[in-house]
Amino acid sequence: MKTLILFSTLFAACAPVGLEPPDAPTTPGVTDVISSPDAGPVDAPDLSPRFGTIPTMFVGDDLTLGVSHDAEGHTDYEGGGFRTKFYTDLHATGLPLQLVGTLEDGPATIDRHHDGHNGFEIGDKTTSADSTMAPNIGLWVNKVSEAPRYVFLMAGTNDLQDEQDGPVKTPASPAVVAERLASLLDEIHYYAPNATVFVSTVPPLNVPGHPELADAVKAYNAAIPFVLAAATPTVRSAWTKLITVDVPDTMLEADGVHLTKAGDDKIADAYKDAFLHAIGIE
Repeated sequence: MKTLILFSTLFAACAPVGLEPPDAPTTPGVTDVISSPDAGPVDAPDLSPRFGTIPTMFVGDDLTLGVSHDAEGHTDYEGGGFRTKFYTDLHATGLPLQLVGTLEDGPATIDRHHDGHNGFEIGDKTTSADSTMAPNIGLWVNKVSEAPRYVFLMAGTNDLQDEQDGPVKTPASPAVVAERLASLLDEIHYYAPNATVFVSTVPPLNVPGHPELADAVKAYNAAIPFVLAAATPTVRSAWTKLITVDVPDTMLEADGVHLTKAGDDKIADAYKDAFLHAIGIE
C-alpha cells in the first residue's frame, strides 16, 4: 500500500516526496544506451568463443507476441513482431543468441521462443493466471531450457485499457499499473537473480473514441524510471535498464494499439542497441 501511495503522489505533483528520479540521460532515447533506429546490422565475426550461449527471454503481451492485422482485419500471430528483426540482425553478427520461453511463434527463420502472451495484463498474484503475468512469471522462468541472462520486458498496455477480472472492464490507473510493474520486476529478479532486465516504455494508445488512454500511457511511462530507481530488498537500478522508445501514432495499426512493421522495427533496433551495449559491443 505504501508503494501505491508513492506512485499516486507521483501523478499529483511534479516530484514525489522522498523519491528522487534517476538522473536524466544526456541523450534522449535510451537510458544507459543510445538508440540508433537507422543503424544496420553490426559487422562482427563469430563471437561464440567469447560469449558462449546468451539465453535471452522476451516477456510481455500481444505486442511481444507480434500480433498484426492485414487490410481486411485478419489477425496474424506468426510475424514475430519486433522479435523477428531483433533476432535476425543479431544472429547475422555471429552472436550465439538463444531465445528462451514457454511459447513458440514467429517465422521459421528465427528462434521462435518467447513469453509474449496475447491479451495479458501484468495483474498481481490475486488475478487470474489465464490472463495476467504476475501469477505465471515464476512458472515461465522455471520452465525455460536455460536460465535467462537477459530479460526484455514490455508490459502494462492491457492493464491501462481494461481489467479482465470482474463483471465490468475498467481501466487500471497508471499509478496502479506502475505498482504492478514494480512487483513483477521483483518476481522476475527472485526467479532469475542473475539476469539483467531491460524494461521498455510502452507504445502509445490511440484507440478511436478513447483519447484518455493516450494520457494514461504518458503517465505510466513517466512513472517507470521511478519504479526502476526504487530500493527494494535489492536496489532495482543494479539489475534493470530502461529503454525508452518514442513510437509515433503513425506506427500504430488502425486499432490504435498494435504496431505496424515500422513500429516493430523501431523497437527492435532500440532493443538491439541496448543488448549490444550491455554485452560490451558498441
